[in-house]
Amino acid sequence: MKRLLLVSACLILWALATSVNARLPATATSIAAEDAEPTGFSHRVTGTATLADGETIDINMLIGFQQSSRGWYFRAGADYVFRNSPPQAYYLNFNLDGKGYAYVLEFSDQPLKHFQVQLEDYEIELMQASGADIQYGMRLRINDRQFLFDRRHPRVRLDLDQQGLVGVVAEHTLRDLSIRRAQ
Repeated sequence: MKRLLLVSACLILWALATSVNARLPATATSIAAEDAEPTGFSHRVTGTATLADGETIDINMLIGFQQSSRGWYFRAGADYVFRNSPPQAYYLNFNLDGKGYAYVLEFSDQPLKHFQVQLEDYEIELMQASGADIQYGMRLRINDRQFLFDRRHPRVRLDLDQQGLVGVVAEHTLRDLSIRRAQ
């Protein structure tokens, strides 16, 4: 029941953060045919995730948008959303259970104990923390920076512009300064 409520809450927040779903034309070529020189981009999120039961799954998700004469079609995974303007960000939301597991709905409907993905020049990794004193039991790494969490629902913001990915920012986290002191 808790998982169902959690999934429902995430879907409602995602719907509020974006806009109304639109039907995608039959093929991507029909979008391109509307404009002689379409504006947009496409990035692939690839990697692996380890579920709570130890099973490893592959992650292969497309994030992109394309301009048409009617507006913008934004894609995240299998979902398409129509917008009047290009999106400025996309959020990967995490729901931490406090026992070293996280729900990331873009990757799996089951709890994860680890994932590592590549997105352009960024490597993003969510891992279980080794110390018992670590709040929520997990750490986040974006390239060479590591983070701890200050809330149960942190997120990674993918900043976008019309040409594509501009940056990756961890939100609702604290910088893990113990990494610096250990070196």
